[in-house]
Amino acid sequence: IILGKIKKKLRSEVYKGIYDAISKGDNDANNVGQRVILPSSYIGSARYMLNNYQDAMAICRQYGNPDLFITFTCNVKWPEIVREFNAKPGYKPEDRPDIVSRLFKIKLDDMINYIKSGEPFGEIEA
Repeated sequence: IILGKIKKKLRSEVYKGIYDAISKGDNDANNVGQRVILPSSYIGSARYMLNNYQDAMAICRQYGNPDLFITFTCNVKWPEIVREFNAKPGYKPEDRPDIVSRLFKIKLDDMINYIKSGEPFGEIEA
């Protein structure tokens, strides 16, 4: 009896997956119903996020809760970005996200190095 209920449930899940795929316009039957599990090494996957969360909780358990929560956002009016796009007429920052993200990464790394230097907040424990 239990096996029959499980089969019905599994079968209905397969049909639901097929219905969803057809309604999205996916006509390739090879992709319907195949489950893809991404490893923790794939940045952004559920396992990656879970591992990072568990690492953060272990650090909090060892050293206590963090004193700061810092966010860092990009502004397309930063002088570096404006200067770069003034040198390339006809381009806008939204046309070249590779340049904007590279400049953002450089500024982010500079900020992280400044914080890690111990200058603004003192010695870092974790």
